[in-house]
Amino acid sequence: MTKLLNILHYSIYLIHYKLHLIANRLNPFRLLHKLPFQKKKYEELGINIDQEVNSAFSNKDYGLSVLVSGGILISVLFLLIFILFQLITTLLNIKVILTTYIFIAFAVLSFVICYIFVFRKNKYISYFQKFNSRTKQQKNTYVILSVFFMALIIYLFFINLF
Repeated sequence: MTKLLNILHYSIYLIHYKLHLIANRLNPFRLLHKLPFQKKKYEELGINIDQEVNSAFSNKDYGLSVLVSGGILISVLFLLIFILFQLITTLLNIKVILTTYIFIAFAVLSFVICYIFVFRKNKYISYFQKFNSRTKQQKNTYVILSVFFMALIIYLFFINLF
């Protein structure tokens, strides 16, 4: 379970970071950094703004892509727990009124599971290092399977609602 959650977390991280790089190419506001007074200011400060922004996204300790992928991972696990709960109650023919407390319990449970298997003692960083050493084909396979899994979870969630 640890490896599966970390593969999902890594894949979401890759997707988010790649989307950031694509958005950089299409972002017209990046042209503001090309203005002469901006370039001069960055040279005085001794920074490359593109590298700084990219490192803010790609940083594996506290970067934006890691935070977003962690949130999406918790959300996917929340939906999976909800789907399993609905499936079990349907199979056992139990009538349950979903209250706020049940949703809070699902959210806490999904966070605790992610914390134990992914976030505690930054366990995901060692998995990120292992997955970074994989071939591009293996990484693409992880991403495709993760996207398929997340799409399946979302599909089952909406099917479950109706």
